[in-house]
Amino acid sequence: MTFHNIIDNKLHQVVTESNVIPERMEISDDHKWNLTDIYKNDEEWEKDFNWVTGKLPDYKKFDGKLAESAENLLGCFKFDDEINIKLERLYLYSMLSKDSDLRVSKFNSMDDRVKSLYSKVGAANSFIRPELLKI
Repeated sequence: MTFHNIIDNKLHQVVTESNVIPERMEISDDHKWNLTDIYKNDEEWEKDFNWVTGKLPDYKKFDGKLAESAENLLGCFKFDDEINIKLERLYLYSMLSKDSDLRVSKFNSMDDRVKSLYSKVGAANSFIRPELLKI
């Protein structure tokens, strides 16, 4: 039996027994994602979101300079990794928050914002691959 079949069977059982899908607040915490392992609260998420947004202009110091030295190349890779690690955490938190209750507009907004940030990061670091190919 697959994971999805198990979930479908459990949901069917809950709906059949009560004829109502329970609200999220009615579900025991041990059946919910523990998002505090990613961020303690939405304010910490916002802090990292603003940090990534503020760091985007720093990509310019590497643009056109990757071939100049190994230090430039390594510095760019480390910087890009730091940005992308935070970006992945931001996305994971917003996506799981949104999916926990699609009716909460705050979480839908957070998810939209982080997807937009992904695009901005992609535009800011778009020079890396072409420069590497040129090297």
